Amino acid sequence: MDFDTYYNLFEDFWENGRYQPAIEIYEMLGRPFWWAEDIGKYYEKQGLLHCAMYEYENLIERYLKISDDFLPFPGGPVELFKLGRWYAKTEPVKAEKFLRLYLSAEPDKCGTGKKIDYKIEAEEILKNIQRKN
Repeated sequence: MDFDTYYNLFEDFWENGRYQPAIEIYEMLGRPFWWAEDIGKYYEKQGLLHCAMYEYENLIERYLKISDDFLPFPGGPVELFKLGRWYAKTEPVKAEKFLRLYLSAEPDKCGTGKKIDYKIEAEEILKNIQRKN
């Protein structure tokens, strides 16, 4: 089968709630980043946080490979906050990187950007990381 066939098969499986076969296709195709957020959210809902964070990190790393200036989007993405929170205790340097990038998505003085949902929480985690270092 060619890529288009697998793409359509993934989409059909996903839309019909057949997540396991869709995830198998996703992995077989080399984990295309455009599905990583959906896969991560699915894992998060299933309580598989380690798997979700792995997918979110795949997404963020792919965005960063596109361009160092690609992130943040207006308002996030929220995966930056989730990764920062996830790594705060185990990998504080990585957590700080994600949280600072997330916080930089807040509107500037000219009004560009978009309000971020977890600003207070992100600032608190960042303060805790800095206190420990």
